[in-house]
Amino acid sequence: MTFVNPLPKNKKIAVIDFASSSVGAMVIEQNKDGQARIIGSAREPFNFLYDVNFDAFWRCAAGALEKSLKNIGGIISGRPEKILCVFSSPWFVSRSKVINISKSEPFEIKPEFFRQIIAEEEGKMKNARGFFLEHEIIKTELNGYSADSPFGKKAKTVRLGVYLSSAAESVRKNIEKRIISAFGPAPVEYATFPLLAMKVFNGIIKNREDYLVADIGGEVTDVFLIKDKSLAATVSFPKGYNALLRKVASSSNSFVKEAPSLLKSYVAGHRTAESSGNIALAIRESKEEWRSFFGEAVGKIAESGPLPGLVMIIGGGMAKKYFEECVAAGEFSDFTVLGKPMTPREILPEWLEHFFIIGSSGQSGETVHHYKDAALLLESYYANKKL
Repeated sequence: MTFVNPLPKNKKIAVIDFASSSVGAMVIEQNKDGQARIIGSAREPFNFLYDVNFDAFWRCAAGALEKSLKNIGGIISGRPEKILCVFSSPWFVSRSKVINISKSEPFEIKPEFFRQIIAEEEGKMKNARGFFLEHEIIKTELNGYSADSPFGKKAKTVRLGVYLSSAAESVRKNIEKRIISAFGPAPVEYATFPLLAMKVFNGIIKNREDYLVADIGGEVTDVFLIKDKSLAATVSFPKGYNALLRKVASSSNSFVKEAPSLLKSYVAGHRTAESSGNIALAIRESKEEWRSFFGEAVGKIAESGPLPGLVMIIGGGMAKKYFEECVAAGEFSDFTVLGKPMTPREILPEWLEHFFIIGSSGQSGETVHHYKDAALLLESYYANKKL
């Protein structure tokens, strides 16, 4: 992927991350060299819910969005000139497809050809209550060879990777209403995390074309395959670390919001034998459930061919502590190219921070309030390069 020229210098960009159990926000400011300074960031969790449905999700998300915007507004001076909203599941639906076209005689590839393909796929995915976030040709092969710049070239066979995503129009209206209330009018663009992550990884990961990504959220886990530097497949399942917290709370007859403290106390050995046994059982059951769902997800993706062994994990400390070893379970060896266990590798914020300037701004004097958040750092890197 080739990034276009960045925004003019000293422009503030706000990134809003809609995860399945929290809303995060980060504001960056470019300098004259195109490198971004992190001005501030925040993340607000949702209230825990036992009865999880989309309407309840949105009510919680709207409250978390307002708090995140308020926190960011209290850190920065002025308002952002650009805003990027990034959706993880369950906030969007997507469609990935490979299209093969073959003709008896070579024909020239023109922009109209791509626009027609996109229009046809949009028609198949049309939702009267939704709007399209992305509709892109993410990979092009002409006569069997990859072509980053296909226009003007001729080919008899064309192979296209198409990705489309959409979200509820009501969600967009609510988001933009709250943004206007917090900052005033500002241009808003939308993206989905799987496609954004693919574009960023393609730019920063060297000598690696095939790998899986497991984005472990509070309520939902997204698993997607990046193959030949293209987003080849995505599968989501409704299990994340909040399922663990609910089980721990239930095992101790406690409120869900007390579960993190219960886990911390359990790890430190400050629980009674009976209580420790109940928590240990809750942890084991949660891990088994998540591993079962993960196995179904990778099995579905593997229907189109063997999978790479490397799995990038995004999700923070709790995801790493309790679910990373599930990925490494030997039972998934049958899905991999080499028949070996999968190798999980956590995406750490420290790996991404060196792309940014972290500290107070020389011009505005603002002091950075930095939340180490791998997802927000990935999204802010993309916003700095692409918007």
